[in-house]
Amino acid sequence: MPKKSYKIKSRFEEVEEACKKLDSFCKECHLENFSSELQLVLTEALNNIIEHAYNKEQNNVIDIQLEYNNVEFIIILSDHGAENNADFTKELNFDPDDIDSLPERGMGLFIINKIMSKVEYRRANNKNTFTLIKHLR
Repeated sequence: MPKKSYKIKSRFEEVEEACKKLDSFCKECHLENFSSELQLVLTEALNNIIEHAYNKEQNNVIDIQLEYNNVEFIIILSDHGAENNADFTKELNFDPDDIDSLPERGMGLFIINKIMSKVEYRRANNKNTFTLIKHLR
């Protein structure tokens, strides 16, 4: 099972480089057709960690692990920031044709949940772990 692990600092400008590494891993696994949506998920998840777990404080570490097992693509993100109290199952009610009805909060998690097959969050030993799974077959 191919795996790739790397770290970034909790800076918004490092998110793009994390996405480039994800794209490269997708190419190695011949998953180019999934790369764009997985990059969108990674961007939303990392932005949430930077903004909410680390309160935009720079230079904190975010661990990123990518895995592919011929059936699923798995993204595991870990940080030591504040606990996430978001409702991962919450549906957003809005009219996509009416920009004024878009919610101010929760859109990132909504996007992640729509793209990924399974989203798990766990907090243990002052560590947040997000596991994002995309069933490919």
